Amino acid sequence: MSKITQQIFQTDNPSRWRRLKWTFRILLTVFVFFLLVLVLALIRGFSPSIPNLEEKGREYANTLDPSKPLTFASKENKKYKGFKEFLAKKEKEDSIKKKNGKENLTKKNPYIRAAFYTAWRPNSESYKSLEKNGDKLNTIFPEWFFIDPQNGNLLPSIDTAGLSLMKQYKLDILPMLTNYSKKIGDFDGGMIHTLLTDKNKKAAFIKQLADTLEFYELHGVNIDFEELKEKNPGALVDFVKDVKEVFSKKNLIVTIDLPPSNKDYDYKNIAEYADYIILMAYDQFAPPSAPGPISSQKWVEESLDETAKEIPSEKIILGVAGYGYNWANNGDNKSISYADAINKAKIINATIDFDNDNYNLHFSYSEEIKGDEGKLVTINHEVWFTDAVTTFNILRFSDEYAAAGSALWVLGREDDRIWKFYDRDLSNDGLAEKPFNFNSLKYVPVIPDNIDYIGDGEVLDIVAAPQEGKI
Repeated sequence: MSKITQQIFQTDNPSRWRRLKWTFRILLTVFVFFLLVLVLALIRGFSPSIPNLEEKGREYANTLDPSKPLTFASKENKKYKGFKEFLAKKEKEDSIKKKNGKENLTKKNPYIRAAFYTAWRPNSESYKSLEKNGDKLNTIFPEWFFIDPQNGNLLPSIDTAGLSLMKQYKLDILPMLTNYSKKIGDFDGGMIHTLLTDKNKKAAFIKQLADTLEFYELHGVNIDFEELKEKNPGALVDFVKDVKEVFSKKNLIVTIDLPPSNKDYDYKNIAEYADYIILMAYDQFAPPSAPGPISSQKWVEESLDETAKEIPSEKIILGVAGYGYNWANNGDNKSISYADAINKAKIINATIDFDNDNYNLHFSYSEEIKGDEGKLVTINHEVWFTDAVTTFNILRFSDEYAAAGSALWVLGREDDRIWKFYDRDLSNDGLAEKPFNFNSLKYVPVIPDNIDYIGDGEVLDIVAAPQEGKI
């Protein structure tokens, strides 16, 4: 075997050595460059800038804004323009108003948490809800005071069981004084004409009202005069003024229900004498109008904003909807409860849509019924209603706005999940102090004692059983 005289990697071609030298030189140059950058940065205290996230955020917001002429509106960017944007805008503007509003309240909760109570509801709906959830309230407006259509005198209709329960929960009890007429099934503006215009009749009525409140040891009155026919809005102002003069001497509270944006009412002057205004921010759409949301988020926001231009926000109690309507194209429209809506959707297997633009829920369906001649007629239905999420969003807005509080219309028709948060402070500060578990609203529990009968007869056929749901 001959002896190997060359090295294994030896070559007569010098190119490999040249490549090695130039690779080393390039790497050395890059290293020296970065070393110089590092040294200069340390010497000059230089810190590279990061992207301007706030500026980028504004850029994206403008892109998403559905009000921009070149932006296509969609459910998502409409939602972007809603409640969240308003809270950010108002956080600074209303800080002083918010502080004053809280300091003026003496409730066990920073806000008034009230509800309307109607003893005439079927199956004692209001009583059952009050019995179960009365500890979440601090104020109650029972529909107890009517006007006698024969003589115009006060006509009390107090259910003693409800009164006893309210006192047991130590609620501020302010009965509703309403011009609702059972005869016509609606509010009767003509019924109160004499009461508003005859000074002697008015004085006698107010005395009767105050005496009745004192006798039952109640705390004030909630005036609910609707469908007025008075040409002079000052007539109602004078009535509230006269009530306040008498009530002030007896330490009684005066509240009044007012609809949003209605020229029949002199908001500013009424608020001069009323302790609180209950803004009825519901029935945005109600029969006989076309179907639509009961109280869309943006409409509620606009209504409160408009009213607060004339009335201090700390005097406004925001009315909140806890019910729905079932519209039918044959005119057979009905007010329904949350449970009614859920039951109907379950039976017909309908998909309920939580509308991202107005935060109300709706679904539609058709049914066949026998007509006048025995022929089957197709009836189309559209159902709109509110739930706990609707209420939560409205209370978030109201509490951050520093309104006086809220009043639920009506006990017994609401989504039972609202009682997870109804007695809480849902302002930004309140949630920062005591965070809320939003996941608790994802699930719909079985509604207790929720039995719905359809049709007539003595034989019962169970068409659906209670079960939990998920949103």
